[in-house]
Amino acid sequence: MDAEREYQTQPSFFLVRVRAFATPTYYSTSQLKRLWKELSIRVVQGKPLKPMENHYVNPPFTRGHGPGYTELELRFDAAQIESALMIIEVSSPDGQHVETNFDLDKLK
Repeated sequence: MDAEREYQTQPSFFLVRVRAFATPTYYSTSQLKRLWKELSIRVVQGKPLKPMENHYVNPPFTRGHGPGYTELELRFDAAQIESALMIIEVSSPDGQHVETNFDLDKLK
């Protein structure tokens, strides 16, 4: 019962994690941190959703050569997420664009 009460006092959130892999342009921890300021990341469900917060995740180092990737966590208020198609779009300043779709109704 205590766990249930404690859970109800905490806001529920929906987590989206975007991972970018190191390249010759972005290969150090500081450069990968800067990368997130240069990318445009949109999460869309009919309309763009605004995250409650963004959190940079420090990557592990790979064989002493620096990080192999970096991640950004975007936390959304769970109340704004629907059981519907979600599109995650990532665009770079040099015009590269990737997107992926998740049908949250099928992920029940």
